[in-house]
Amino acid sequence: MLEFISEDNQTGKLRIQGHSTIGYAKELKTGLVEALDKVQLLKLDLSGLTEADLSFVQLLYSLSQTAAKSGKTVQLDGLCPALLRQLVDTVGFNQKKWLCFG
Repeated sequence: MLEFISEDNQTGKLRIQGHSTIGYAKELKTGLVEALDKVQLLKLDLSGLTEADLSFVQLLYSLSQTAAKSGKTVQLDGLCPALLRQLVDTVGFNQKKWLCFG
């Protein structure tokens, strides 16, 4: 589900695969925070995302805000999955500038 890959001492990639729903929220939050703590630039690979819900959108948004306040960067590695884009549009998080939105 979560796999952290260090590219160098400043950059890392977090691959998130499968289900990213409320049932996995605690594990996702822990993985996101730990990954961001390790690097200045965190790339998120969501290409293997098969299911997501509002809790995942909230976690990603919170991560992007936390990174910005800490002088760090979170960005998508690759294309923004249609699943995530549709969910973000539905819940109204597309009005803010973050990741591939806004």
